[in-house]
Amino acid sequence: EAVEHLKDWPYPKAAPAPVAEDADPLQGAANWLVTSHTITSATTLGGRLCIGYNRAERLFNAARAQAAQPEGGANGPQ
Repeated sequence: EAVEHLKDWPYPKAAPAPVAEDADPLQGAANWLVTSHTITSATTLGGRLCIGYNRAERLFNAARAQAAQPEGGANGPQ
């Protein structure tokens, strides 16, 4: 049929969303830059790491969230 090629739409198939094991390899660098330096925006972080804005924003938000947590985690030091 004429629509046989649409059977597997969308093509190419989208990559699955990352899970915890697929953490971004630049997260450690982002954490260090945000906490140790005066990186105050995702744009600045993206420029320092030579990455796109969307990835930089995701890393920046994760680094700020981690910096806001107490040292011992959610329940504090044990």
